[in-house]
Amino acid sequence: MAKSLKWLDIGPIAADSIWSSFLSSSGDVFESLYHLRLEFGQNPGHKQGRLRHRHTQSGTIESIVGNIYPLFPKLNSLDISAYPYNVARFLEKFPRAQLRQLSVDKCPGTCNQLSLEPFTGLVFCRIDIAEKGSTGEVDKHSAEHWVCNTMSLKLPRLASLTVTTPTTDFDMEIGVPSGSTLTSLRYLTLDIGLRLDELEELLISLPLLTHLWVTVAEVPTKAHEYLSRKTRPKKYPHGGDKIFTKHRVISTSLEFLLVRMSKSLISGRRRNRALAKTAWLMARIPSILRFAIDPELEHEMQKCVKQAAADAAGPLDTGHLAQLQIVFI
Repeated sequence: MAKSLKWLDIGPIAADSIWSSFLSSSGDVFESLYHLRLEFGQNPGHKQGRLRHRHTQSGTIESIVGNIYPLFPKLNSLDISAYPYNVARFLEKFPRAQLRQLSVDKCPGTCNQLSLEPFTGLVFCRIDIAEKGSTGEVDKHSAEHWVCNTMSLKLPRLASLTVTTPTTDFDMEIGVPSGSTLTSLRYLTLDIGLRLDELEELLISLPLLTHLWVTVAEVPTKAHEYLSRKTRPKKYPHGGDKIFTKHRVISTSLEFLLVRMSKSLISGRRRNRALAKTAWLMARIPSILRFAIDPELEHEMQKCVKQAAADAAGPLDTGHLAQLQIVFI
């Protein structure tokens, strides 16, 4: 039975019995399995049979059976949900470099434990960077560190990356690197609360990107932006050349941009500035075809797009804005 399986979806299952469940089957080599999804639930209080435990480096308990783990020679798609222990150590039991698709969801401590560096064959990846499981709390510094490290990795085949948090209001904002080495990306979702002013350099570094979904939690004032460019020249390398900055093309590949704004940004004093800067961003993306935003912001967004198109100090060619289709989130 195990040798012929191609698609396996298990759960909810207790984390402390996962390996015994596999090894109690007719064999421990899943020769044909290419997709595996594991959803974890409550752990039972009592264990029986040949199952025994060991303590991981993080002090949690993990189940093993005679130090033997099942083999997955053809596995290329793996989904893990709600694993309660060290998810990075758990993933070591799988052929990480072989995987083309990876999804890690609702696993506490993800951004303190997990690095995508060993997953060199990834094409599609979705990571929920929850820190404290069901509480929905996320540590800003850990999340920022994880995102910056991930965007600086060399994963030559990665075409789609989705990064989310369990928060719902997105008022927590984090920074992203000034560029990215994930140059093969075509689809990028950063649903984590970003600073709008940092998207420009990120877009420039992603020459193949066609779809971008972002959540914006902060847009700086003019004074703060000026000081940031003065004190952090590596982060904003072109900030001092106003003419070049206003006229340069940011992307020639991006076709669809979705911007979700946090509740505090929509209701605050920087709402108009955020919309104006978003329109200015699109003015320098001649390839853009569609833009998605909250319905309540449509009228103001349309106005900002027209102003960006008519601004004589802006890009040399903004004709693409006349054909821009604005849709709703």
